[in-house]
Amino acid sequence: MVATAPAGAPERRPPQLPRALAAAGGRFGSKARVERGPGAEPARPPAPSRNEPAVALLMADLYLALLHHPVYDKNGAIVTTAVTNMDVHDIGRLARTFDARAFYVATPVPTLHRLVERIIRHWETGAGAAYNETRKEALALVRLAHDLDAAVADIERETGRLPRLVATSPREGPARLSFASLRRRLGADGPPELLVFGTGWGLAA
Repeated sequence: MVATAPAGAPERRPPQLPRALAAAGGRFGSKARVERGPGAEPARPPAPSRNEPAVALLMADLYLALLHHPVYDKNGAIVTTAVTNMDVHDIGRLARTFDARAFYVATPVPTLHRLVERIIRHWETGAGAAYNETRKEALALVRLAHDLDAAVADIERETGRLPRLVATSPREGPARLSFASLRRRLGADGPPELLVFGTGWGLAA
């Protein structure tokens, strides 16, 4: 199931940033808080089937974010987790497959930012670019963010609208959003949807 908040955690309201503040770089006022791959470009609508006429498809903009803080460890403490190589390029490929606008890797740790930048360079301009050319397309969707608020501010700058946050959880509970309900929302011309994934033992409030 897809949920608006992890079970047992206080409800988190979507960050509400004034447009002037968001335009200045978000809450942190630093353009480095969200960094995009050198080949990044807006997602393109899928090509129509050869057996179907070309029609304009209405779909809300979909963004993905993988948070490494704040998340829980197995003891219930709030921690910062490490970034893994597989998360970056595997979720990047998933974002490309399902035509997401961007995939944010969110971590407040500068050393991990440099790690992600190195991974992106390997697949976009390094030896990986020649080894697997198509992965370059997926890595172009990866953006680095300091935290969730920075990702939200970046989406607002790009689309002119605050995204709706959809947090994920494996736990059953009230106020859950079904896959079918989210699919219907994506099929409408609504605000952007930001699908948020946690690491460790799940998203913290």
